[in-house]
Amino acid sequence: KQWYQRRVRGQVMELKQQTIAELKSYSQPPPIVKFVMTATFLILGHTGKELQKWPQLVVLMGKTGKDSLKRRVQGFEPDTMPWDVATACKEILSGMDTGSVADVSAGAAAFYIWCDGMVEERLSLPEVITQEIKETRRRSISREDQNRKLTRGRTVEVLSRRSRSRDVIDVAGANNKKGTDRSKSRGKAGPAGLKSPAVRRGR
Repeated sequence: KQWYQRRVRGQVMELKQQTIAELKSYSQPPPIVKFVMTATFLILGHTGKELQKWPQLVVLMGKTGKDSLKRRVQGFEPDTMPWDVATACKEILSGMDTGSVADVSAGAAAFYIWCDGMVEERLSLPEVITQEIKETRRRSISREDQNRKLTRGRTVEVLSRRSRSRDVIDVAGANNKKGTDRSKSRGKAGPAGLKSPAVRRGR
């Protein structure tokens, strides 16, 4: 699940600023775009009153620094989402899928994927999340991250060993070729560098 969370966050983090600017440029966005971005900010903790009109969402999308939309998405944890917000967003997003949103806006589609992933993750947890559950999830995330780093480190080490082995083989092959070339050269010149009889007769 943590891998999935990283993947859906990645959909947003990989968005170019130009794409977010395109979303902000709408004066009257298609309804599907407004629904998706409303769900996005509901998940991030805003109230319905703050999101009634599109210009309010545009202001939130234009925040920078630690309040920037990308930063907030990156740092969001599903277990901080209230249950009623998750169910409300599920209702808002019902009837949509990635393809139908992408047909209208690629940027909105990335946020749809993130919203859908966060809502499903929250609804898979108990309605009431205790501190113990949160700590258990954090430990699980930490272990998964450590295992992933360890696996990545081992992969890099194996690739490095293979690269060094190829270098050794290449050097050995080059040395063998040089030795063969020198042997051929000595065969043509004759012993002690003397020219072959055929060359002497030519004189």
